[in-house]
Amino acid sequence: MKLPPFWKVKREITRLIRDVVMFPLFVINFFLSTPYYDLFLSRKRNSWDGQKAWSDRIAVFVIYPSGGLLESHLVTLRHLVENGYSTVVVSNLPLPDADRAQVLRLCANYIERPNYGYDFGAYRDGVLSVKDRLSQLHRLVLVNDSVWYPLPGKRNWLREAEQMGFDFVGASTHLGTKRGDLRNFREFEWQYSPHLKAFHYTSFALSFGQNILKNPAFLTFWKKFRLANKKNQVVRRGEIGTTKWVLAQGFSHGCMYNPNDLPNDLNDLDDDRLSELVANVVILDNVEYLAVKKEVESIPRSDPDWRRTMQKFVLLATAIQGSSYAVADFLIRDREYPFMKKASLRYSRDAADASIRLLDKLSMQEIDHVKKEAQKLYG
Repeated sequence: MKLPPFWKVKREITRLIRDVVMFPLFVINFFLSTPYYDLFLSRKRNSWDGQKAWSDRIAVFVIYPSGGLLESHLVTLRHLVENGYSTVVVSNLPLPDADRAQVLRLCANYIERPNYGYDFGAYRDGVLSVKDRLSQLHRLVLVNDSVWYPLPGKRNWLREAEQMGFDFVGASTHLGTKRGDLRNFREFEWQYSPHLKAFHYTSFALSFGQNILKNPAFLTFWKKFRLANKKNQVVRRGEIGTTKWVLAQGFSHGCMYNPNDLPNDLNDLDDDRLSELVANVVILDNVEYLAVKKEVESIPRSDPDWRRTMQKFVLLATAIQGSSYAVADFLIRDREYPFMKKASLRYSRDAADASIRLLDKLSMQEIDHVKKEAQKLYG
């Protein structure tokens, strides 16, 4: 039997040692992180009453104002108010007094907390702050400032989430199809299913209906939610965990854009639009994948498999990175999607360039605040 190469043996031994060393810390984190926050860190949490009255629709809006209060924060807040939502703003950083005063004019409650648990730690504080109101609510929404929302002139996700008639509605999903190596995109077959192990609704916008809110298990879920201070654990316990809970309880669910429509939607694009979309596919932080993208862009349209090749590339890039990143250009321009991920400006110059090109196509004056904030991230 042929032995594996030395580098592979060394890698596996290193991984095993790391896992053994880290296991006790994992156990401590898994069982004690939430009690640690509730007993100690939560003492640093502060709360202020806002000037807006409570209604039967509540939004928990989580912000991380590292650059201070932004115009996009106020745009989101005004949008929530205009659509009948009383808002609990939860900030993972303290705001200056003047900024806090602006927030208080637009919300029902404002909470400042230690940044423990990222967005789901803040969501948890927001949900628990209105625990006595949950069973009387018509809708509860969780949103955060990792996206620009709403993009002016686009669809109204808040209204659509209610009109869809589902118990649970997201803006998008991720990991609903098997992934692969983008370098082998020509062999990829798109097979979408919400039953895959890591399938989840993305956390930047989630909407819960009455059937969930009246269920006592919903509050129990948040009380017992295991906080984490590592991004991968937050995704696993937060986004994936929340989705798994909803599915396990048998609640109906859906999202604003169904990724299962993507193959047919790509097929409907003409050659010029498909070529433009490929050029604007966001590749986050993988040098080898960026090289694949450049290779795909260079394929001449005279190639008899050109359209199939373009579509295969887009589909696997979406499967790997999620539709809100990979095909933001298509979602926003062709499907009037009202969300745009800010992190696209931070990962790679190619991703940032694609994002700036997209914003340049959105020429409305009302989007100037997004362009200004994007330019700061662009550097």
